[in-house]
Amino acid sequence: MIRKFFCIMLSALFTFCFFTATSADDLKTDSMEPLGVASVDPYTSDQFFISKDILVRASSFSLSPSLSISSPSTGTIKVVARAHTSIVVDKIGFSSLHIQRWNGSTWVTVASWYNQYKTNSISFAFTGNASGANSGSFYRAICTFYAENSGETDSVTVTTSYITCK
Repeated sequence: MIRKFFCIMLSALFTFCFFTATSADDLKTDSMEPLGVASVDPYTSDQFFISKDILVRASSFSLSPSLSISSPSTGTIKVVARAHTSIVVDKIGFSSLHIQRWNGSTWVTVASWYNQYKTNSISFAFTGNASGANSGSFYRAICTFYAENSGETDSVTVTTSYITCK
C-alpha cells in the first residue's frame, strides 16, 4: 500500500514538473524577441531581405529595391522605400508597404500604403511615418516593389531587419 501510494505521488510529481516546465517554456517563447533578424543599430534597420528568388526574375530591365525602417524619435516609426531600374520604365514603385509590430507571438500590421508609383522614370522614392508607435516594441517593414515596361513586369518583396521604437 505504501509502495503504491509512493508510486502515485512520484508520478504526480513528475507530471506536475513536466507541465510546469512546458508552461514556462511556452511563456518564454511568446516573450522572446521576434522572428527575423535584429538590426545592428536597434533604432535603424541595416539590411533587408529579398523573399523572392532573384534568379527566377527575368526581365529586360533590372529592378533594384531598397527599404529601411527607423525610429527617429519617441513613438515614431519612419520607413523609406526606394527603387531603381536599369532603363526608364512605364511605372516603378510598390504595390504594398506595411509597417508591422511584434505582439509577442506574431507580426501585426499597424500602418500600410498601397499603389505608390512614378511613371516614365528610372527611379522611385517614398517616405512614410507612423506616429503613436509603442516605445520599446519591435517593428519591421515589408514592401512589394514592382516595375512595368511595355507589358513586362518585375516585382520583388523585401523585408527589413527589425528595430526597437524609441
